[in-house]
Amino acid sequence: MPEAMLAIELSQRAGSVALRVRPGAPVVEVPVPASDDEHDHLMAVIDELCRAHGVRPADLRAIAVGCGP
Repeated sequence: MPEAMLAIELSQRAGSVALRVRPGAPVVEVPVPASDDEHDHLMAVIDELCRAHGVRPADLRAIAVGCGP
């Protein structure tokens, strides 16, 4: 049963991604460097965070996105 939750905050130039593997587990947050003309780091950061904690896309119960100002 999917239980992990992913949160994405990118309302500023540099943002963050947070992951909670299951209810009650601690939230792990990592920064997302600002994108430049050659690289958008968001997907790489999400992939690395999820792999490090054994979370597959099918494990996600919810994805929250900050819509910013």
